[in-house]
Amino acid sequence: MAVFCLLYSVMWKKWDNKKLKLYLFNILALIIALITILFRSRFTYLILNFILLMFIIFTLFKAYTNSRNNEKAKNLYITYFILSIFWVLNIINILIPKFLELFQLIIYLASTLLFMIILYRVLRNIGN
Repeated sequence: MAVFCLLYSVMWKKWDNKKLKLYLFNILALIIALITILFRSRFTYLILNFILLMFIIFTLFKAYTNSRNNEKAKNLYITYFILSIFWVLNIINILIPKFLELFQLIIYLASTLLFMIILYRVLRNIGN
């Protein structure tokens, strides 16, 4: 669901019928969760995450090219890019647990810090 919330946050101004999209994203997240639970395979998990990652990269790239002149949007896309890197590192960590064992805590702390920065920006904008 986090992936679909990311997508929704990037595209919400451009989409019509936003409620329908939100319900569609919830249904898609439920279907993906059920597929992951039913198959319990690392290969299935990897394929689903790869498809979602490619979809998000394509959407972010498309949205970025549409808003090149907006400086705030550039900072937002940099944040999303860093978030995508942490997502890939987390997938690698799940598939190969010993691969990033030494850096696991650092990756989790940096990822948490990034989410806190996003939360701070959202709360700051809501407060103004």
